[in-house]
Amino acid sequence: MRLRVSIVRSSDIPRQLPKGTHHRKQKMSKLESAMETLIEVFKYHSSKDCNKFMLSKGELKNLLRGELNQYLEASKDPAKVNEIMCELDKNKDCAVSFEEFLVLVTKLTVCGAGFFQDYCTPVIITCCHR
Repeated sequence: MRLRVSIVRSSDIPRQLPKGTHHRKQKMSKLESAMETLIEVFKYHSSKDCNKFMLSKGELKNLLRGELNQYLEASKDPAKVNEIMCELDKNKDCAVSFEEFLVLVTKLTVCGAGFFQDYCTPVIITCCHR
């Protein structure tokens, strides 16, 4: 059995209810809000260099320092940033795509959340538990 999924751009999702209903904006779910935040963070950091769809090594370093400082001890160590870059850059194009960035976020979420403490599989990224 195959699951068929239709992807809708967030800009295409109406934020207002149809006419005849209440005149207030629809509230995004927690998951939708989290997805929007991931996109915005990636967009902010990837727009510094020439390719807005990829994070260069410098952009990744700034993202790690600015956004993941509490989770990553490695964000201050240039050698660790290189190691993380190599681990994430699966297609070896010297840049991190949004999909590759999501791998980092997923690993840190699983490794850093108490809920997954017994589930956490070894990862190359050093997690800083709070």
